[in-house]
Amino acid sequence: MNLLLVDRTTLPTALLPQAKEHMRVRHIRDDTLITTYLAMGIAAVERRCNIKLNPATYAVDGFELRLDACNHSTNRYRYRLPVNNVSAISDLIQSGGADQAASYSVEQSDAGGSGNSYIVGPSLYGFGWSLQVEAGVDDPAEIDPAVLSCIYRIAAAYYEARETNAPVFVDDFTSELVAAWRPGT
Repeated sequence: MNLLLVDRTTLPTALLPQAKEHMRVRHIRDDTLITTYLAMGIAAVERRCNIKLNPATYAVDGFELRLDACNHSTNRYRYRLPVNNVSAISDLIQSGGADQAASYSVEQSDAGGSGNSYIVGPSLYGFGWSLQVEAGVDDPAEIDPAVLSCIYRIAAAYYEARETNAPVFVDDFTSELVAAWRPGT
């Protein structure tokens, strides 16, 4: 899987009003700084929990897809994608052939969280398949509340420590990150 394009500004900007409420910041002087800390919090959660939150486009080779389930009577196969929070697929092509993406739908087991994403459609038999995957979240309302909590708390920790030499350790949020990564455990 190759990252083709990532937007690291849309989501932090969308989260800014709620983050300021969380931090009890009423002025606009630090909006740019808080947005930067939100981006850092999002990056920490993405790395630690393997959750794709920032809108991004990935190139995926067919050998990275894993067959999860099949219904031979309806010729519907479900393939697990190597990335989560998938909103769309495109350019599903086998060795220079026509785009087959319209024949497939996307399923997300835990939208806005760490659950798997799948494409469902006809069998992808043979070799040479590739596709592009649109992943991530544009709307904060689509993010799991546990994940949002982690992002806000990490950003607030950076904000509180902004004028000290005290480092912020993402490991201090381990229990919350585990809850975001494995909801219900």
